[in-house]
Amino acid sequence: MSKRSSLFIMILIGISLMSLNFNYATASDDDGDGIDDDLEDLNKRNITIEIEADQIQIESSLRSGNQIDEIQLKITNDSEGLGIEVSYDSEINSTEFELEFGIKFRKLVEFVDINSNSIYDPLIDDTIQNFDLDDFQPVIYSQFNINDDSKLHYFIINSTDGVFTAHIYFAEEFHVVNGTLISPIQTKIDIEISSFPYINASSQIALYTSLESEIDYEEEDDTEDEIREYATNEKGITTKINNFIGIFTWNNNATIDGTSIDVLTSDLDIDDYDEDEQKLYLTYSRGSHIYHDPKVGIAGILRFKNIIDNPFFLIFLIAIISSLSISIGYAVYRYRDRLFSSQYTELELKKDTSGILGKIKYDSERLGALFDNKRLLRQLEDFASDKMSNIEDIKVTALSEDFFKVINTFDWEEDDLIDFTREMIALPPEERDAVFKEMINKSEQQKKNRVDDTKRLYT
Repeated sequence: MSKRSSLFIMILIGISLMSLNFNYATASDDDGDGIDDDLEDLNKRNITIEIEADQIQIESSLRSGNQIDEIQLKITNDSEGLGIEVSYDSEINSTEFELEFGIKFRKLVEFVDINSNSIYDPLIDDTIQNFDLDDFQPVIYSQFNINDDSKLHYFIINSTDGVFTAHIYFAEEFHVVNGTLISPIQTKIDIEISSFPYINASSQIALYTSLESEIDYEEEDDTEDEIREYATNEKGITTKINNFIGIFTWNNNATIDGTSIDVLTSDLDIDDYDEDEQKLYLTYSRGSHIYHDPKVGIAGILRFKNIIDNPFFLIFLIAIISSLSISIGYAVYRYRDRLFSSQYTELELKKDTSGILGKIKYDSERLGALFDNKRLLRQLEDFASDKMSNIEDIKVTALSEDFFKVINTFDWEEDDLIDFTREMIALPPEERDAVFKEMINKSEQQKKNRVDDTKRLYT
């Protein structure tokens, strides 16, 4: 690429960043949890709690809006262990959806790591003892004010012997607990293991976890909270039912006797208690005091401000419109870096922009051949100040239908299309014409080759 092209792209990026900073200056975070206050207001939930002898019922529903959206948690502490059952009910366009799954901590296993991989493997390692979690003290419940209209709900569930303790947190809005940000669609479970009665002097322990779901769990290296930049150094598993995702995640480190040490996990396997379910071992290094913080919740149901209200998406959309109006072609380079950093996951990005990109690709009236920086900045300022109420009011020069007839003869992958526009946005007309000519020639040659191959095959 020429210096002129590179300079043009740098200018474009600079303009985009300046516009981004200008618009985002209005964001606020009064409680200092790193989440925009408007986003928090959109996702605040009302919570009701009912505590019985060996179970806790929690119901959580969106505080604002007309959407039917309810999370139900059932926390049990009985002879089968400490269990958390999660169900989610939602009604979208008069269609009801439901997700149900569960996590159960059944026992602690003391073992000697025969193969020295720091992961409990029942078929290889020497199992010293199974320490069942089957007897618990009464639940201790308290609540704290996060602010004037939101609370943090806190439950303590101790085994009778005091070895195993679960600190369970559920918040009505985003809140930081012990250095971890939890969202109102998650339950934070701090596991505390104290003075475990080791039998062998060189052993360690693993926490046996049963995983209940209609659909098998799958491992997730990059959790949703990591993608949103709400958390770092996490790992987890997910189960997807009716397009909704249940999550069980944990930090890759636990605090053991005051030191942060890796937590390793076994592969998912058939559960020992129910062959229709799965099991997972969380393995901890030996210590007298172990503290770890898993989370259970629903992914992908947080509500965000309209995509057009986010200046990052606005800049992205305008850049795509403008670059598409200048040139489209097959991908010269395939970059895997993200186009931007935002609170949207890659799945949400594709979902939110696929319809827009589809219209841009085929609707010539919304595309332009010119990229007028001054005009665009003026229109962006009008949009930000509410003088312009709709993104469609940003006008660009139309291209001919012939242009689209050429482009639509090729099959596109979304990533290729976006990546190529980033490279081609500043090419002069003669270079773009050369690319299109080469594309057409190659396409015609490939078509001719296929015809020739077919003739040779059947004659």
